[in-house]
Amino acid sequence: MKRKESSQGHTKKTAIRNRKSTSRFQEGEIWFSRLAAYIKFKKVGKDNDYLCPFIILRKLDSGLYLALPLIKKRKTDPLYFSFTYEKGIISTTDLSHIWLLAAGNLEYKSGTISKADFTLLKQKLRELNS
Repeated sequence: MKRKESSQGHTKKTAIRNRKSTSRFQEGEIWFSRLAAYIKFKKVGKDNDYLCPFIILRKLDSGLYLALPLIKKRKTDPLYFSFTYEKGIISTTDLSHIWLLAAGNLEYKSGTISKADFTLLKQKLRELNS
């Protein structure tokens, strides 16, 4: 049973890797990104597609980006940053979990964080590093 799951996960991972990367994403946008099945233990992503929302923190080139994963549960710890980009929905990100992801994993754009919130987010990241 595990071998079959592993084989299916490998097939999906290969298909994601072979997709053409897109350069249409920009910093501050929120995208759902497809994660590989082997990241199950991180408890991110939903369904069999392992889709997870991310804020594009920095575009490194047309094929790579730094991103922060989003959660819907609001947390008040200094390591978390909460904001609203959809009507009435508060999204939170853990500032200590910066991911390096490939653009081929991007599935669809969900929205954009406001310029004021994005500036505040980057300021909080700088404060954590100092």
